[in-house]
Amino acid sequence: MASTFLVRVSLVAMPLLVGCNSTVFSPPARPMPLESAATLPMGDTGIQVEGGTHGRIFGPDLLSGTVRVRHGIAEDVDATGEVSAMHVDVHPDVPTSTSTFVHAARGGAKVRLAKPLAIAGGFGGGFSAAGAFVSPEAGPIVAWENRYVVPFLATRFGVSQPISPRAVDTSEQQDGSRIDRPRTTWLATGVAGLRIPIGWSEPEAGTLRGSLLAGAGVTHVADNRDKDTFSQFAVGGELVF
Repeated sequence: MASTFLVRVSLVAMPLLVGCNSTVFSPPARPMPLESAATLPMGDTGIQVEGGTHGRIFGPDLLSGTVRVRHGIAEDVDATGEVSAMHVDVHPDVPTSTSTFVHAARGGAKVRLAKPLAIAGGFGGGFSAAGAFVSPEAGPIVAWENRYVVPFLATRFGVSQPISPRAVDTSEQQDGSRIDRPRTTWLATGVAGLRIPIGWSEPEAGTLRGSLLAGAGVTHVADNRDKDTFSQFAVGGELVF
């Protein structure tokens, strides 16, 4: 995910990459999965806010923010809706006339198959300087659910498909010497994280409670021209009522 998917630029802060070509990947509708295997009881609603950084080892290339609402619709099943904004953190010494924002929305569901295992998936889309896109994804989540500290491993596998992609100037000096546009992009993510329950109680509908979450992971992206892997870190909090 990094200068992501919108413009992967060779930054001045990364001298070994200066002069390399830039690639425009089609982005996912969700910055990264940050959740454990637990689902909400039927009738409960959770509101989660999270922020993250995504980039190479030398520093964040992209910042993200997400607001997620989920609702228990059946035993061991909850539905989710979320909106996200992603901002490419371009170095100030690199001039750009290209918008550095990606806006996205996603709907999905999570089904708990066993206490430590769930399957989550969704479908979303959005737009950036490179045009609109749609992105389905799904993956298993494994967690050790308990009342103190919940370690989890969340994964996703998906694709991002551009719709009427637009050409983007990715040259360092914005002089038109490097023009690119997104193509079908495949992605895979693995996130290891922790969820810390706050005000823990038996998960009965209508009980006010919350959680703090943190996770670190990697996302691998690839199209028919190029591929790359990016590190990710995000923190968040959820209130359930």
